[in-house]
Amino acid sequence: ADSALTVSFQATLVLPRSAQAPTEVVGRYPLVLFFSGIGDPGGFAKLNLERLRDIAPEPFVLAAPFRARGVWWAISDDGAWGWCDGDFLPIEVRRLAAWARTLASSAPGAVDAGRVVLLGFS
Repeated sequence: ADSALTVSFQATLVLPRSAQAPTEVVGRYPLVLFFSGIGDPGGFAKLNLERLRDIAPEPFVLAAPFRARGVWWAISDDGAWGWCDGDFLPIEVRRLAAWARTLASSAPGAVDAGRVVLLGFS
């Protein structure tokens, strides 16, 4: 794989606290992609997975990419004013979009490609 196109990430199946752990894939789960804010390296570092279990209405797959060093997702500057001073990086949008499409389609029996959610904070 071309390392320039690679996205490192963490992923897990989030089960509502009341749910029993499945022994096999029992349906197609929504896919939630979490993008962290400035100053956070990405992944699950700023997420409280136990709290997500408390509020999850149904099981879902959660994936959180790690940010490339020096950029803020698709902006060329990850400094305090990078969102304003940085340049837009279309190649980063294509890389992250390809990653999202791959996750949504790579497990057709496990992920519901019609229910993909992107969220984050800054």
